[in-house]
Amino acid sequence: NKPPYVMIINKFSQFMRNYFCFTYFKKYILETSKDRKILHLLDFWVDYYLYKLHLKKPNILKKTDLIIHAYYLYCNYFKRDKINESSYNCLDIPIDHLDLIEKASQKGFCMARTELDKIYDEAFGYINNKLYNIYCNMLSSKSEQRQLTSIFLHTEFDEVKEGVINESESYV
Repeated sequence: NKPPYVMIINKFSQFMRNYFCFTYFKKYILETSKDRKILHLLDFWVDYYLYKLHLKKPNILKKTDLIIHAYYLYCNYFKRDKINESSYNCLDIPIDHLDLIEKASQKGFCMARTELDKIYDEAFGYINNKLYNIYCNMLSSKSEQRQLTSIFLHTEFDEVKEGVINESESYV
């Protein structure tokens, strides 16, 4: 009989999709990490997540929108610097992941939706693993666990209070 927020805190994928958790995680990284490039990893995580959501809406988004989104990810996170060919926009990922992305960019991302769906998967997996390691370090701290629990307890209290207010207004 654990509260629902315990499940969110203990499952990384749910943790990252929860606004409170994600914001807390970002704050934790800002306070503890000397490497600000990790925040760029978080930015990619969000943009990739939105990209995957767009891919799942074939009847809402046109293929050209997906190509634009794929190109956006490429330019913001993977495009080679013209001055320094070995440099990429801050994301440090294995070269084989970059090669796949680079090949797709040379085609202008004009490919089938199923191919667009897989372009960034390996890079995301690598970045997700880096973020997961930071998450594990964060949760190994008892004080961080208490702070997260406190945030959720206050959030749940506010939701309950909101429900009580709405319920009492219906009786008037």
